[in-house]
Amino acid sequence: MPSETPPPLRRKPRRVVTLLGNKLVGLDSILPVAMQLKDESPDLSISFLFLNAKALPIVERNYVLFRAMNRTGAIAILSNGDGTLGSKVGAALRLVMWFWQLVTHRSLLLSPSDLGYFPLSVLAFAARLGGGGACTYCKPAFPANPALNFAHRLKTADRDMRWRDSGDAFLIYHPQQANDYAGYSSAPSLLIGTPRDYSAWRNFLTEVRSDTGIQDEQGRDLTKLRNPVIALFYPGPAVIPSQTDNVRDTFLNMLHALTLHAAEASIVIKPHPICDLELLRSDIAQFPSLDVRVTHAHPQLLLGLATAAISTNGSNVMFDCYLEGVPVIETARYREEILALGDTLYPNRGRIDCSDPSKWKDTLRRVVEAPNSLPKPDRSELSWPRPQYLGAYLWRQ
Repeated sequence: MPSETPPPLRRKPRRVVTLLGNKLVGLDSILPVAMQLKDESPDLSISFLFLNAKALPIVERNYVLFRAMNRTGAIAILSNGDGTLGSKVGAALRLVMWFWQLVTHRSLLLSPSDLGYFPLSVLAFAARLGGGGACTYCKPAFPANPALNFAHRLKTADRDMRWRDSGDAFLIYHPQQANDYAGYSSAPSLLIGTPRDYSAWRNFLTEVRSDTGIQDEQGRDLTKLRNPVIALFYPGPAVIPSQTDNVRDTFLNMLHALTLHAAEASIVIKPHPICDLELLRSDIAQFPSLDVRVTHAHPQLLLGLATAAISTNGSNVMFDCYLEGVPVIETARYREEILALGDTLYPNRGRIDCSDPSKWKDTLRRVVEAPNSLPKPDRSELSWPRPQYLGAYLWRQ
């Protein structure tokens, strides 16, 4: 996979440090990259450095990501996040320690594209001072489109999205992302392929499924389900700026429709990390005749079981569905500004438009009675090959 961008590092680093904020997507986007680097160079030290300890419970709940991190490297934090004087002093001391580590051990610092100036700029400076470098990476792991770019601007209208430290290279996963993020970074783009398709990551998912199956909240193995499985991705009662509908109302109406028209199916709900789980369980309890499970497994694992997926809100997980060959029933109703640019934020021939509830009955019956009639997603729009040796692509061997 040729690139005109030179490697950001002149020599192989002794360690890779991934700086992470509070959003799970930042970890989810880069973890396969870290795993691939470790697979190629077992002697490479890898650290996952969280700015705030409050992010860890969310990560631990996603047992697949947590297991992948522990397998790949060490987990560390800068601040315990309680805001006390002792916490701030402790964070300052840990920052000094990490500064020294980066100066004395040639390192590659990786950071998601939306981290602020501090402490990213301090740690990036230390990495360069120690003979290493720093790279930012885009998230999520898939290319966008005009409608999705517009929706992103709706969410970030009150924030300055110009990156304070653009790094020595900006890692992208698909050629289209060079245009998606034009103007956001002054660093040259480096195309590294689709992390979700990296061999180290795919092999790890296979290992997890073989070892523990795919677990729901009660620890039951979802691979033993015999009914058609419908994966339902739900953010909770969130306000989605790009949509006009109430997501929770749509979710409850969909559970009612599933009870009427797909009672034979097993419904496996994957809640977003921000979802109120107690409220979710209360909502599910309103439909006792429906076989509903809740899981915190990685979407790619869950989709390996699914006949179809339902997305109650426009979400990047729809791209995961397409990548795994699973058709998506999308119920989101978008704002007029979005519809003027396209009928969805996540187009693909595997998408089934169910923004009109009158379509739900026939679509759900197709899932149960004629799954082979569902449209097949086109993964070629999303996947891009990685370099043969990722490490050699990031540094001169």
